[in-house]
Amino acid sequence: MQNKIIGREAVMRAVIDAACDLFSEKSPSRVSIREIAEKAGVNHGLIHRHFGSKRNLIQAVLTDIDKQIRDASGSGKSFEEIFRLASRAALNDSRIWRIPARLIMDGDADLLQENQTSFLRELKDMAAKDFIKGGFQGLSSDDSIYLLIALGLGMEMFGDYISRSMKIEAPSMSTILPFISTIISEQ
Repeated sequence: MQNKIIGREAVMRAVIDAACDLFSEKSPSRVSIREIAEKAGVNHGLIHRHFGSKRNLIQAVLTDIDKQIRDASGSGKSFEEIFRLASRAALNDSRIWRIPARLIMDGDADLLQENQTSFLRELKDMAAKDFIKGGFQGLSSDDSIYLLIALGLGMEMFGDYISRSMKIEAPSMSTILPFISTIISEQ
């Protein structure tokens, strides 16, 4: 039997962790508050008390994911280092990219735009200042960083499918990161 979770912070942490796990397994729209409460080991009324609504809980989950990736990349000194650390964090915890992907596939991308503390916005601003003065191959710095992130996410989400359908071995992110570094250093 699970120990009873006591205290506002402990309850909120357990709920966010449970919601992260469930939202990465299936679409947030298909996960009930009762499922989250059961996985977290709390009464479902506490979720309503502490988060108010499922939409607010999704925002709390997105903020938590953002904090995880920000914490993982916080020791980086340059854009390249921070990008590499953030990429590794996303590879080590697939919830970081699975939850936003599920929201997008469900047509709930507006929830992602509500996240005002987005690490990706900061990364974009850093790219514009730090290295992509003229962009890559004539692209703007915004387009360049967009393509770098899309490449990483696309490989993670669809790499197996592409590899199998083309009958080639997918390159690893450890292979791709030096390529991205080359792009960065050419600027």
